[in-house]
Amino acid sequence: MYEDAYQWQLMENVFDGLVRFDPDLNVTPGLAQSWTVSPDGLTFSFDLKPNARFHNGRPVTPADVVYSYVRAARSTTGIAKEYFAHVAGAQAVIEGKSTTISGLQIEGPHQLTIRLSHSYAPFLATLATPPFRVVPREEVESRGTAFSRQPIGSGPFRVRQWRPDNVLELEPFEDYPGGRPYLDSVEVHFGNWEDEVEPFLRGELDRALIARTDAARLPHGTPVVQRLELGTTCLGLNLGVKPLDDDRVRRAIALSLDRSEMVAAADRIAVASRGVVPEGIAGGGPHAFAPDRDLAAARQLLAAAGHPEGRAIPALDFWANRSNPSVRAVAAAVARNLGEIGVHVRERTSSWAQFLDAVDSRTAPIYLLTWVADTPDRDSYLGILFHSRGTSNYLHYSDPQVDRLLEHAREERDPTARIRLYGEAEERIGAANVLIPLFSQANAYAVKPGLEGFTLDSFGNTDWRRLWWSAPH
Repeated sequence: MYEDAYQWQLMENVFDGLVRFDPDLNVTPGLAQSWTVSPDGLTFSFDLKPNARFHNGRPVTPADVVYSYVRAARSTTGIAKEYFAHVAGAQAVIEGKSTTISGLQIEGPHQLTIRLSHSYAPFLATLATPPFRVVPREEVESRGTAFSRQPIGSGPFRVRQWRPDNVLELEPFEDYPGGRPYLDSVEVHFGNWEDEVEPFLRGELDRALIARTDAARLPHGTPVVQRLELGTTCLGLNLGVKPLDDDRVRRAIALSLDRSEMVAAADRIAVASRGVVPEGIAGGGPHAFAPDRDLAAARQLLAAAGHPEGRAIPALDFWANRSNPSVRAVAAAVARNLGEIGVHVRERTSSWAQFLDAVDSRTAPIYLLTWVADTPDRDSYLGILFHSRGTSNYLHYSDPQVDRLLEHAREERDPTARIRLYGEAEERIGAANVLIPLFSQANAYAVKPGLEGFTLDSFGNTDWRRLWWSAPH
């Protein structure tokens, strides 16, 4: 099952959903060749491509879509629950009270309707995300837990083998309705490289994620492709931990932060941000709700809260994925900034899995997190992270007025009205200083000369279908 944004690239190329995103994040056909939406925005009717097939050769049917959605709703955790809950009857499946979703109806051999329990403006875009990918029931049930390493999808590439050296070999799916991909094979290397440039220079990789300072290491003329990511790196302050439940303490911390230092510490190209929603999302940045640095004002607020020079504030556990050198450097900059006003932190060194456990359990007092959008919609940030019942509200944040604004915005279908509603919600959220924006980053890749068609979307993904070699490699 899909768990985080870093798995999206593989899901995108091995599995297909009813719809897909193009490089500019427009919704385009996937397994569905066309669709209509009812005037009230509650019913979505899809016509599946009659030539859509799974990698085992079997045609994809509406029953496969229904099975896949029920399976995902029953087993998924976290953010995907929020998206499935909009489908009529899905909540009962999520809660284990039913094994069928009433809002999914098969209308014919290639026809399917999805009915929502309430209007949700960005629903079509959510269908392009990994949780809504379609799988064949017989393969899932016959392979059991082995399906994750021997997956069968309907995407443009299929799994040839997963080698013992932790390399996943893919080959083009000849019967893909969108046409056979140009490449004859793709190898995905799973490793713990802190630096992809060295294996790239040795010819072991055909593309490499590069840092801001890596350009000088590349041979002259090496193509580099970069694009700003729909993500924001933020500092989370847990309202369930004293003294972070005090507005004055949180604002003092926000006032202590030097974003220019964070940007310099990040290894990728970064842009300082004072709004949680990044640029590239309709109605997104640049919102400036987080305060500029002001150490004098920060110290005054701490004194007013009964903590002059940080007195009586115990060292707070500060969680970050310090196995990543860039995150380690940014976290060190944050710790230095907080120390300047007398707030001291205790570094919690962790792996990515340990970090996720601490955040998911809502017990981490302070943490450093990059939140990448699932859809190009502000609800992917504000609704998910800040509604009091949001599945990724990790910080015990609750504001009834924000809840009302977010609920209205989710159902509002007029784009201008939605921007206004989300703007009001983000202003209140920003004033609370619970998830303090620091910066957004660009993904940049060095590409082997001769590899053509390499592009990046704002999620950091590449459409492997469009890659080809113009020269021997």
